[in-house]
Amino acid sequence: MTKNKKQTRSITALQQFKGPIPPPKILQQYDSILPGAADRILTMAEKQSDHRQSLEKKHVNSSLTDARIGLWLGFSIVVISLFIAGFLLYNNKTTSGLILGGGSLITLAGIFVYGTRIKRT
Repeated sequence: MTKNKKQTRSITALQQFKGPIPPPKILQQYDSILPGAADRILTMAEKQSDHRQSLEKKHVNSSLTDARIGLWLGFSIVVISLFIAGFLLYNNKTTSGLILGGGSLITLAGIFVYGTRIKRT
């Protein structure tokens, strides 16, 4: 006697995509379910792309502005320090003038070297 065995097979399919826009076949299916859905999806992706590009542009411009302000402030501080050092030296405050002037120049050189290393990396 042979026994009849029932076999059940199940197949699972997984479909994925990356990016803001689904493949054309899926867009077509969306459009068949809801007319105009494909156009709405494409419009949404375009708006998101424009928004992301706008944010990136603002970030880059802000970083450039911050860098410029930092350079000008640093330059101003060094120039003021050197003027004060010169004034001290002129008024026979040699030690104070040399310390302030030398410290300002060493700091300026250090910042220049540090900035050059950062740009290389």
